[in-house]
Amino acid sequence: MRAVARAVDIPPSSLYRFYPDRAALLAELRVDAYSSLIEQLTDARRTAGDRSPAGQWQAITCALRGWAVDSPDQFGLLYSIPMHTEDEWTEPVYAQRARAGSLVAGVVADAMARSQLVPPPVGNPVAALVPPWTSADGAPLDPVSIQITLGAWAALVGHLSLEPHRRAMILDPQAYYEDFVRSVMVAMGFRPNAILRP
Repeated sequence: MRAVARAVDIPPSSLYRFYPDRAALLAELRVDAYSSLIEQLTDARRTAGDRSPAGQWQAITCALRGWAVDSPDQFGLLYSIPMHTEDEWTEPVYAQRARAGSLVAGVVADAMARSQLVPPPVGNPVAALVPPWTSADGAPLDPVSIQITLGAWAALVGHLSLEPHRRAMILDPQAYYEDFVRSVMVAMGFRPNAILRP
């Protein structure tokens, strides 16, 4: 709260003139963080253009790291464990998460449709998501593409969460991350010949 107030140059107590409580403020900040992330991911996919789904995935994952490095507070807001019960996410936050998830899982579904990704055997499928994750044309995404996306995204977020603590160990964090992305892609089921190499 103090950091937010400092950023806008007002006393912390003044924040509650605009929000009824801490939870409402955090919800608004999370919506903004997701909007920022979605913008970065969308731009990366658009820039990748006609590249294969594998190339789009790599562009999106690089955009994720760029956003995490440039916006560590927003990254932490979305991907750290809430410390207070009032930090429970709200419907608008879940709606933004569905937008981000749909964007990323849509690339995975496209890769599956083009046979660039052969899904590994799926054990326990994901539950129905609310709101549902849908493709760009509004069709519901299949549970397999969502499950693959959730696992891969968790690996990437975990890597990025630990990266600041490994600065002394890693000579080139970007190259190290890109190698990790390629390893994750193999685990996801991307065909090796679809994965772009430096």
